[in-house]
Amino acid sequence: MKIITSVFIIYLFGFLACTSEGVNNEIASLNTHDKKEHFLLNLFKSDQSHRVTQGDTAIKYGYLSKKHIAFLKDGVKQDSINFEKAIFYSETFNYPSCNEFSELACLSMLYVVGHRGSFEDQKSVFNYFHVAYIENKIDEDKFLFLLDEMYERKYRILYDFKNKYTVKERIEILIEILELD
Repeated sequence: MKIITSVFIIYLFGFLACTSEGVNNEIASLNTHDKKEHFLLNLFKSDQSHRVTQGDTAIKYGYLSKKHIAFLKDGVKQDSINFEKAIFYSETFNYPSCNEFSELACLSMLYVVGHRGSFEDQKSVFNYFHVAYIENKIDEDKFLFLLDEMYERKYRILYDFKNKYTVKERIEILIEILELD
């Protein structure tokens, strides 16, 4: 069993190393606005395509059937690759301004990070989004979407705002609760 586990770990690190190199090269080639827009739109499509067909797979093969579980595992793998692409893009170019890119291109980063399964992973890149929010590259509603997703990942429920708060107040409350300041 230890041999199988060791082989799997070596394979996983090899796969991730190859993926990282490929992602680095892909990001480095984005030398025009159009190429960046195309990359961001493809990132959005990649994120959403799995979610659109997930229900169909469960219906066709049965919920948590072998094929459905394989499909879910592929989705987690794709989410990891998308997350890695989002990180490299942000490290290289910062957050894509919603004033300069199409709405879907701008939303791609929010959706990819929002769908990341781990609050800790989301928290590790929060600063990119917070700076983008402060610099008005993303609006309040989009930033609040990310904070709602982060809260849901951390606590496995949506935060219930019993009183009526403005979007700005909700943002401040979630940043404090999630200890992001």
